[in-house]
Amino acid sequence: MKKALLLIATVCFLSACTKTDMPEGSIFGKYELRATYGGFSYHYDKFPPGNGSIFQFKSDSTYNRYAGDAIPASGKYHIKITGIEGGARYGTIAFNTSDYPEAFRIKGDTITIGTTATDGIASDYVKLK
Repeated sequence: MKKALLLIATVCFLSACTKTDMPEGSIFGKYELRATYGGFSYHYDKFPPGNGSIFQFKSDSTYNRYAGDAIPASGKYHIKITGIEGGARYGTIAFNTSDYPEAFRIKGDTITIGTTATDGIASDYVKLK
């Protein structure tokens, strides 16, 4: 009888789990820079498609940052999601075990790294198809 109750409880528990419980979207892929903005004397710079400034995030928690054909930065990254609001997930991203993670936001196919708070610079990257 105990085994039957355990089996029923397990089936009920597993059937309550759905794929919608998983976070939407994925960071994995390549993202190209589209805008930077903020700073002490506020600026806004737009970048056209094909500009070559790309972040590539891989599923093994490694990244490459491309500037044209060069790779000026690569290593490990760690994302900590601290909230969800209006379809956007936000938190922090740390590159190469940095003690100073950057603000991070992802919504749809756009990632924002950095923040304009305290005169900081934010950069928007759009996922390449």
